[in-house]
Amino acid sequence: MGLRLLPEGRGIFPDLSVAENIDVVAARNATGKPMFGIPDVYRLFPVLDERRTTRAGSLSGGQQQMLALGVAILGTPAASCWTNPRSVSHLTSWSACSSRSTTSASPTP
Repeated sequence: MGLRLLPEGRGIFPDLSVAENIDVVAARNATGKPMFGIPDVYRLFPVLDERRTTRAGSLSGGQQQMLALGVAILGTPAASCWTNPRSVSHLTSWSACSSRSTTSASPTP
């Protein structure tokens, strides 16, 4: 269990592909049985699955935000913190992400 931070600057590796970004974080968080795994990230954000080989820095801003959120939920986060929750509030998968976490914060309207 742990705390995940999703900084406003996204915190992705722009020179790595989408898949490499996800793989790096998944490998780092590979302890115990994860609550969220790589298949969950691609299921929650299908556009990332379509863009697996695309360099993360060339994704649109919204897609970069999806990637940042996807890597933030990998593993077994007890809680996730966003510096700007409104930046992810438009995602249709928000409720799917927050309902899997033991502690979640909803974006402010």
